[in-house]
Amino acid sequence: MDVEKWFAVRGVLFAGLAAIAALVGGTVYVVFDQAGRVHRLAVDRCHDAGGAWVASGEHSYSGQCLRTPSTPPWPPKP
Repeated sequence: MDVEKWFAVRGVLFAGLAAIAALVGGTVYVVFDQAGRVHRLAVDRCHDAGGAWVASGEHSYSGQCLRTPSTPPWPPKP
């Protein structure tokens, strides 16, 4: 295989690798962005219901809504 063909093959392989990296990076961004939005909505709902959000970890999206006995349960039961 001569040098020009090798450079062309290498260019195509590199472009394919760059496209895969962009797709993976975009997917990771969308997943974490959505998790952050859902987390903020859960915290806002908890605060609107008169509760306090207690995170399960320092950098965690999961947690618990603690309410005082005077606040109704969240989410409301049907």
